[in-house]
Parts: sequence; C-alpha cells; structure tokens
Amino acid sequence: MHTLSHCPVCNSENVKNAFSCIDHTTTQETFQVQTCNQCSFTLTNPRPNDDQLGKYYESNDYISHSNNQKGIFNRIYQMVRYHAIESKFKLINGLNSNGLVLDYGCGTGEFLGYVQKHERTVLGVEPSEFARKQAIKNHQLNVLSLEEFPSISDNSASIISLWHVLEHVSNLRETLSKFHSILNDQGHLVIAVPNCGSLDAEIYGPLWAGYDVPRHLWHFTPKTLQQLLESEGFKLLKMKGMPFDSFYVSLLSEKHRTGKMNPIRAFKNGLLSNWKARNNPGKTSSVIYIFQKK
Repeated sequence: MHTLSHCPVCNSENVKNAFSCIDHTTTQETFQVQTCNQCSFTLTNPRPNDDQLGKYYESNDYISHSNNQKGIFNRIYQMVRYHAIESKFKLINGLNSNGLVLDYGCGTGEFLGYVQKHERTVLGVEPSEFARKQAIKNHQLNVLSLEEFPSISDNSASIISLWHVLEHVSNLRETLSKFHSILNDQGHLVIAVPNCGSLDAEIYGPLWAGYDVPRHLWHFTPKTLQQLLESEGFKLLKMKGMPFDSFYVSLLSEKHRTGKMNPIRAFKNGLLSNWKARNNPGKTSSVIYIFQKK
C-alpha cells in the first residue's frame, strides 16, 4: 500500500480521514477516503501500489475493460454509451475540427473508433492489455501502452480527451504536465469525471458508487479540479453536465446500500440530483470540463 503525505492539489500536509468505503466490485476490502483541510480535495489514501492495482479491475462488472453485454444493466449501459459517443464527438469536433485527437484511457476503443470513422486522425493510450487488444482488433486503432505514452511528441495533438479516466491516474501531476506538452498552442483538454459535490453523492455518502475505491484514486469537485489544472497551465473554458450519470450511479449506489438496484428509488434520487443541477452543470453527478492550454 502507498500513502500520500501531501495533498496533490495544494501540497498541504493537513490531510485527514473523512470516511471509509468498500470495494463493491471485486475484493470487498475497505479503503479510507481522506480530505485536505486546506483546499477540500478528496482522495483515496492509502491506496494499492501501482503494480497491485490491476487486480481491482479484474471483473466482468468493469464494463469499459470487459465490454460485457450480458444482463439487462450492461445492455442498457451499452445502449446509452453509443448514444453518448455521438454527443462526445460533436463536442470535441466543435472545439477543433482538425488535428490529432488523443484519447487517454481509450478502453476498448468505441469512442475513438467513431472519431476515426469521421476522418479524424486519432491515437489512443490504454493501460489494460486486454482492452487495448480489443480496440486494435475491433476498430483498427493505433493504441499505445502506458509505457509508450511518454514517447508522444510535443505539440502534436489538438485535443486530448479523458472520459472518466483522470480519477484512475496515479501519477497525476506528471501526466497533466505531459498533456500540456503534447497539446499544440491553444489545444483543448476535455475531462469527464464524477463529481463528489453532487446531490446524489450527498444522498448516498460512503455508499455513493462514484467513489469506486480503490480504482478511483481522486474524487474531484469543480473547484478542486480547476485549481489543479490551472496550476498545470490550463484555463477552464466551460463545464457541461452529464445528467444520465446521476441515474446510472444511483442504481449502483442502491445496490451497494441494499443489494438490489431499486430502480424506482434510484430514478427518484437521480431526478432530484439533476433538478438541483438544472441551472448549474457543476452540480451534476459527473461533469465534462473543457480546458484550453494557456
């Protein structure tokens, strides 16, 4: 296990235990979630060493790596994902319709394959060998391993996207610094992450599925993510809410709480969360952030 002694956002040593969370996906182990008393950043600490993290992804329930379509829940997820892919493409294509699109943590390649079919030059980075091979085989993509990531040339990409990936990245500062180098002048960094400041996170507390310990190492709010990215040379242009995530996460959270998904209650809590965020995308269960390189 690895323990951080400083907050990665503000470097304060004043990081204290907040609550405990259970790994509901694989091991049923308990992990500690801590909060920085200076900047309010929240993190899983201590966490498994990097060479131990792989086993926590070894589950058919981890859809982005397994692409599992068995069961009604996974089928619903797949249907919504394919609809979301089109929206994601429209978003990034509206920012810049030319230049390389780098998808960091591309999983099995569904999003990047869609982008490539629309005549964009693409490149993926994926740490999971199994997911990487699927992306290459199914979509004929150029996908690098994590070890190959540092070899990407400076000023070579117009857009870097991370769709629910940054919360998994252990070497946070080093990776963000490399993104800044890879992006060309005025390039865009698009990041989607869960929002532990949302109403559904408040409703479910430590049982909120968005914590997903220990796979999620960091737990962001708009305030802490903006502070972190600005310190690495990016400026926030826009936030966009992800309203479907409140329902998806509430279903999983209900299962954590009772052993059943309780769709009616989950739908109600998801609806409440989206209603609270109706005029503020920074309050939704997950948020897409659009940053530009300074």
